[in-house]
Amino acid sequence: MLYTTFELAHKSGACVDSYRKMAAALGGITSYGKDTPIPLDKVIEVLSLQDAIWTLRCTTTPADKFTIEFACRCAEHCLNNYESLYPDDKRPRLVIEAARAYSAGKITIKELELAVSAAWSAAESAAVSAAWSAAWSAVSAAESAESAARSAARSAESAARSAARSAEIEWQTETFKKMLREYS
Repeated sequence: MLYTTFELAHKSGACVDSYRKMAAALGGITSYGKDTPIPLDKVIEVLSLQDAIWTLRCTTTPADKFTIEFACRCAEHCLNNYESLYPDDKRPRLVIEAARAYSAGKITIKELELAVSAAWSAAESAAVSAAWSAAWSAVSAAESAESAARSAARSAESAARSAARSAEIEWQTETFKKMLREYS
């Protein structure tokens, strides 16, 4: 399990609202203790996954390997989406492998930076392609669809995106919790 403390969170510039909410949940900083370890699963329970991820920067023990592995699992979780659009582009997969190799001490930071740089180029290419495709689709839809149809499509797309986002956050939260239980 990974832990933080009120003192570490304060020194790292924790969000005031989240800091206060955690303090209230634990009975106050004075009674809980500013240096008493707070498990990150408690941070998720009281605050959110986003706050727990932020807290990885101020844990009582280094969390670098945990952070890298969590990022790799999240990237792998959506890698099929990218690879279905770009089946011949293996750069994102190679970056995930490089990040794990770096975490295991098998490659240097310089080698990792080279892998990330290559993937960034892939991401930029994909983003430009996706933006162009989205823009063209939007223009085409605007020219051919009636106002009501466009409105209904946007509502459906918004609902689908919202459901997908909620499902992804739930998956990430469960993955983070599972990793915390396994972390030694």
